[in-house]
Amino acid sequence: MWIREDKVVVYDIEIFPNAFHCCCKDTETGNIYKYEISERKNQLEDLIKFFLTPGLIFCGYNNHHYDDVILNYIIDYRTKLTGLPYWRICQSLFNLSQFIVEDEEGSREKIKRWKYAHYFKSMDLLTMMFSQKLRVSLKTMQVTMHYKNVQEYDGDFNLPLPLDEIDKMIVYNVNDVESTTELLNQLKEEIELRLFIEQEHGIDCLSMDSVKMAETFLLEEYSKRSGIPKNVIKEMRSPMDYIPLKDVILPFIKYKNPKLQDVLEDMKKQIVYSKERKGYEKKFVLSNVVYSIGVGGIHSIHTPKIFLPRDGEYIGHADVTSMYPSFLIKYQWGPRHLGKLFCDIFENLYGERVEAKRTGQKIKNLFLKIVLNSPTGKMQQEVSWMYDPFNVFKIRINGQLILLMLVDRLLELGCEIIQVNTDGVVYRAKNNLRNGVQEAISEVEQITRLNFEVDEYEAFYQYAINDYFGVMKGYSESKDPDLIERKGMF
Repeated sequence: MWIREDKVVVYDIEIFPNAFHCCCKDTETGNIYKYEISERKNQLEDLIKFFLTPGLIFCGYNNHHYDDVILNYIIDYRTKLTGLPYWRICQSLFNLSQFIVEDEEGSREKIKRWKYAHYFKSMDLLTMMFSQKLRVSLKTMQVTMHYKNVQEYDGDFNLPLPLDEIDKMIVYNVNDVESTTELLNQLKEEIELRLFIEQEHGIDCLSMDSVKMAETFLLEEYSKRSGIPKNVIKEMRSPMDYIPLKDVILPFIKYKNPKLQDVLEDMKKQIVYSKERKGYEKKFVLSNVVYSIGVGGIHSIHTPKIFLPRDGEYIGHADVTSMYPSFLIKYQWGPRHLGKLFCDIFENLYGERVEAKRTGQKIKNLFLKIVLNSPTGKMQQEVSWMYDPFNVFKIRINGQLILLMLVDRLLELGCEIIQVNTDGVVYRAKNNLRNGVQEAISEVEQITRLNFEVDEYEAFYQYAINDYFGVMKGYSESKDPDLIERKGMF
């Protein structure tokens, strides 16, 4: 694999008090390179020479926070280290490794010099795939990707490695490199996306997760359009600790069903603390389906079940088109401190996405989808320059209440609700209700100024609310795999 004009080399290191090993794999030739520092051999100089070879970019898993730091330290102190015996080198690297693993304020300051050094080019698959709170170990990743050979080293990394265990450790090290290489190959589209952003917008985001990537892009755009320096924008916020939900609920939210009327009145009485992630939650039963609503969103609660259309029935799905971005644009519910300009920028980006989708610009469409879905998450994070809990509560609370407006109408028609989640409703209805269902959807669209996308399932297999797969209409004839909608464990 090549990135820009550099050949990708996947690498991983292992460190013990008396042994060090680095395994590298050339993704073009498949050649494996091994560099060992132990009582058996000292390949420190060969290791340094390899990492300073022009035209290479090194790829790892969590390497920006660990492996790169070790290698930068080695290169920085190469003159001193090459004059030391193997055991002094290993002890020095082991001590540095301990500082990194401790990840405390004091240790971070001590490793800062090598964490931000740039002796060689590198990219990190962990930081590309996951935001900080969602990151998982390489072993967990191997299981998730169904890697053919998940290995767990059964020794103690804090104890000296016995001489007869070194080869076993190297096999483990090579296996980690092979699994990281397979992961790299699975992430080709993610890499293409980031290279597109770099080329189009000049943002170095190869090792950024999608949320960070979107936030960085929006910061650049807002600074460019507003003339406000980025460092000033980063300090802007619209904090609000306590939010009365009656102040965020739109006046047109109304229901015919008495149960939903009670739910709405109860919600209007609540005052929620914006910094509490879960906060207010209410569960209720409506037509044999359990619902949960609150500050975390809406979802129905289910046991595993298979849904098939019975004779004279169909399974429908009504999904709000870009629900959160649509609220932000149509109701001007962007971060209040960023004003109308932010919403204007957002609306322009939405228009660009529609055009990219229409003209088949797959990568641009994906990028803009990520950008448009990012603000609502950032608007509830105090550390973000988009922080505005009041407006994000408007989006989240009204989104779920609008879905219940559709549920209210579907139940009145005699439909069966299969599930409700975030921005859509899945239902089973008789064929003679098709016109009535469409009229109900159109009525909600007119009231709310939102648009619904409607499709059908041949079958719907549900394990839990976020774990299901749906067989879309047309699959039986075409066998098109794109007509299988998968989520969660599927």
